Amino acid sequence: MGKKNLITARRDYLEFELNDKYLQIDKLIGQRRHELERLYEVKHLTVPGIDDTGASGSGTFVNRSENLAVAYASDPMVLRLENFQTAISKLLDVLEPDDKKIFHLKWGEHTRYDWIQV
Repeated sequence: MGKKNLITARRDYLEFELNDKYLQIDKLIGQRRHELERLYEVKHLTVPGIDDTGASGSGTFVNRSENLAVAYASDPMVLRLENFQTAISKLLDVLEPDDKKIFHLKWGEHTRYDWIQV
């Protein structure tokens, strides 16, 4: 694959990711966290609505909410989505006003223009 093809492939992938995730990144992160929570409930590792700080049968200290927080912080999908969110935020911070306008015309909530319209 030539350098031009690699650059084109990266650009196309970034555009795909922006089209797919930019406007719903918070929702996607929330959905994944909910999936992790449900997984913990199914495995009986946490019980919703109960103060779960206490000791286990073996005498060790257990805090299932803390374990769930660790799962959130170490889940590869949540981390990838949060990194994507951070990258876009940093990008928007450094863009010139005209470039920000182009970004919002292309990927904004109520615009979603194609490149010809932009």
